[in-house]
Amino acid sequence: MTKLSNILILALLVAAFLCGIVSKSAAVNLPMQRQQPQRQPSRDVTTSEIKKWEYLSIQEAYSTTLITQCNKLGEEGWEVISVIRSDKNENYLAVLKRPKQ
Repeated sequence: MTKLSNILILALLVAAFLCGIVSKSAAVNLPMQRQQPQRQPSRDVTTSEIKKWEYLSIQEAYSTTLITQCNKLGEEGWEVISVIRSDKNENYLAVLKRPKQ
């Protein structure tokens, strides 16, 4: 390589280095714009707007009997929210809810 080629390569490297520094410092000085979450205006909730519930639990030895009971109660507006099986006596326990009447 000639001396002129070496100088040209060195000049390009220096220019690339300086451009990198300038672009990084420009990026650092830019203000960051965050997108603010949209919030719904708050309002007071009156106690008449809060739904009130009543709860019922039933226990049966067999799942078929429990299902029959839940279906009957469902016709009265009850909704099953949980069913568990006891480890001790192996009975089924269902918890139901409906809007308070």
